[in-house]
Amino acid sequence: MSVNFYPLYTSKLTLIMISYLRRTSILAVLLFAASAFAQRAGDDVVFGGLVYLDNNSKITNASNSNSVYDVTSAGLSSTVHNVFTLVGSDLHMFTDNLAAELVLGAPPTIKTSMYTPANVVNHASYINQAITSKAESPSLIAKYLYGTPADKVRPYLGLGVNYTHFSNLTYDPQIKLLASNGLAASPSWNPVFNTGLSYKPDPLWILSASLTYIPLSTHTTMNGNAGIGPNSATSHLIIDPIILGMSLGYKF
Repeated sequence: MSVNFYPLYTSKLTLIMISYLRRTSILAVLLFAASAFAQRAGDDVVFGGLVYLDNNSKITNASNSNSVYDVTSAGLSSTVHNVFTLVGSDLHMFTDNLAAELVLGAPPTIKTSMYTPANVVNHASYINQAITSKAESPSLIAKYLYGTPADKVRPYLGLGVNYTHFSNLTYDPQIKLLASNGLAASPSWNPVFNTGLSYKPDPLWILSASLTYIPLSTHTTMNGNAGIGPNSATSHLIIDPIILGMSLGYKF
């Protein structure tokens, strides 16, 4: 009588192969999960969020087209109020670490209060919301993301350029002497300094917290008449916002 051992051998081999395949499958799943969190070359991420502009403003004394009017601008000061606004952006990854982001925002209403000394108007006064305007302010930022595409948390640094255009300028009646014939604010190009942290809780969703500084300034021109003839008073208004942002992104 002979005994055939092939079934037992085949069974053991099958178990070994199944065990190997299971381990391989688990490893493949883990590797896929790691790569799914990637923010890698070729990815596009669309963000939407909220930012807070902490403005650090000051204004220079005006230079005037009418020399008799020069004295009236001495001591003029201003405060640009802080403001919240919504932003949206598109970030494209050129490599696993280098990216560019185009940032657009809902134009916030910029409210500027002014202190006018007695030599500007009949008496010294503080005018709340002396000038208001809308500010369209797109930015293009080059970014370097630290770490690897598999990291869920990645800090980044950015450097870019900003263009700010002011529109819908209005002024308080109390400064009619300074701007009875209208006022304007020049557009400006400004550098952008950006840093932040991105966190990927999900393969497709990304949270980002950012800190941005823009040394923003503009020249404001008030066209008025002080009873001594037409005059254009131009001041250098420095806003210098520090921008705190929080946004949620979806990766394509």
